Amino acid sequence: MRRPGQHSKSRRPAVPHWAGAGAGAQAVSRSGNAGNQSTAVVQAVFGVEARTGGPSRSVPALARGLRELGYDVHFVLAAAPSAPSSEAQRAFAEGIGWNTSLPRALLVHVHGIWAPFTHRINSTAWRRGLPVVISPRGMLEPWALSHHPLRKQLAMWLYQRRDLRRAALLHATSE
Repeated sequence: MRRPGQHSKSRRPAVPHWAGAGAGAQAVSRSGNAGNQSTAVVQAVFGVEARTGGPSRSVPALARGLRELGYDVHFVLAAAPSAPSSEAQRAFAEGIGWNTSLPRALLVHVHGIWAPFTHRINSTAWRRGLPVVISPRGMLEPWALSHHPLRKQLAMWLYQRRDLRRAALLHATSE
């Protein structure tokens, strides 16, 4: 028996309820994914090595949770993981694969900002008509902005402001 709000594999929602239904549903229709041709949710993160901290643990856990809800989940990483965290190893063992390019998907969840890698993922997703969820992961906090401030000002001017404005949803994990 299913609990309220829980979806069986045969009744997946067109866009996960947390993705922002209006904009996400329109983007899915434009990309040709309306009819559930793809149920993949892409988790784009710079890396899942244990040394990278929080996202190396929380993103694989999120991926596993989405998989339990019936979604296909893929990681897109900047490079092949050399020493993945134990959470990432568990996710890989459960069949969640990783790529260095963007596979066909329902939506893209980008973890982090500033890196040209994340901008390329955002741009590719938008060109394909996919909704993008951005989790800045504290990278807009004053202490983070004060680290290499000239680089960040340049990135903000070149692409980051536009990327943040175009996101279907901003997911904040800190104040």
